[in-house]
Amino acid sequence: MKTLISQSEISARVKELGATLTQEYEGRPLTILGVLTGSIVLLADLIRATSVPLRVALIQAASYGGTRTSPGELTINTALVPDLKGRDV
Repeated sequence: MKTLISQSEISARVKELGATLTQEYEGRPLTILGVLTGSIVLLADLIRATSVPLRVALIQAASYGGTRTSPGELTINTALVPDLKGRDV
């Protein structure tokens, strides 16, 4: 398998993004919204790289189900999304 982006490049960029979020959202209510399940590892790394208080929300989106190998109707589950009023997302 060909590597398109190295682990070190991803790690460096996540740290940069965490520093940017820390600077831009200092003193503001931040919520980071991840799409299940593919975002979990990146989300965890980003949270560790950010030093502002934040809330994590998760949303589930799927167009594949069961034994399907081609996309079907997109379904979105927002049950894990808290109230976002007054928050930056």
